[in-house]
Amino acid sequence: MEHSDRCSSFPRQDVGVSIRRLVIFGVEALLVASASLPQTARKQDGSRRKQNGYTAISVARRAKHNGTDMSLKMEPPKKPEWLPDWKDKSNYPDPKKAGGRVWAWEFLRRNPQYQQLWEEYAVLPPGPIYSGHSANALMDIIERFKQDFGLWKPAPPAMTTADPEFKWRPKFINQKPRHWGLPVNSSDDDDGFEMPEIDLEDPAEVVVKFDLRSQINPQLSYVAKLLKKEVKRLTDAGVLSGEPRARFAKYANYLRVLDAKLSGVSNKTIGAEILGVKNLEYQKENADFAFKSAQRLRDGGYRFLAAL
Repeated sequence: MEHSDRCSSFPRQDVGVSIRRLVIFGVEALLVASASLPQTARKQDGSRRKQNGYTAISVARRAKHNGTDMSLKMEPPKKPEWLPDWKDKSNYPDPKKAGGRVWAWEFLRRNPQYQQLWEEYAVLPPGPIYSGHSANALMDIIERFKQDFGLWKPAPPAMTTADPEFKWRPKFINQKPRHWGLPVNSSDDDDGFEMPEIDLEDPAEVVVKFDLRSQINPQLSYVAKLLKKEVKRLTDAGVLSGEPRARFAKYANYLRVLDAKLSGVSNKTIGAEILGVKNLEYQKENADFAFKSAQRLRDGGYRFLAAL
């Protein structure tokens, strides 16, 4: 088994929401739809692996679960070696050509927590891991890729979208619906199929049941109206901030702002050279706004982009 396969099978259509999970059971289907927009390297496979490797973050988390009081001092983000030169626009995706998954990856790979988790993954021993301390570490890391970053198949932060492997990783959970099919001739005693657990983790997630013995289009039409009503209800309740919008034209500059800030560039320079603000009075204000917008996409908003 290759390291790149360890996290295989880690995994919103536009009716104002995105489809999270589709479960087919016999002739009935169960659909989980999420109407929410998150508010808020392992170096190339085969390098820098150490037996039973853990970072301080892993140790601290395990200590917390075991009831041990262990404080962890988080270091400020460091500038990765692969970080593009923010001055060169050609280092960034073309807003007219790049799709949602490309933008999602560009923001996620700049996330410091994702970079740290990949480093934890990088120090695991090479080859298949079936049992023992390293196996437990691997399963924990796989689960954190899913829960913390919404990934079925992670990728090294240094990977660019021009890499041939970008075709199959990273793979985001909300890129497309998941589905399971119950064999037609199976029985209740069939051990070959296990109905997955359907878990709702947020008030903005909705469960809808489909009956495949009935016409599909009328059911889909009704569900689309239902979900739009749910979006409005949750927006009025303050759970959602309205339907998410993609602003591809701004994302390249947002990435450049993130990279420039990490390179120690001043807000004045960012406002003038990246955002094109000539008025000195507004350069800092515009740079601050762009940086906060970029941070939101880096720290969670990328999940919405992956579904576009």
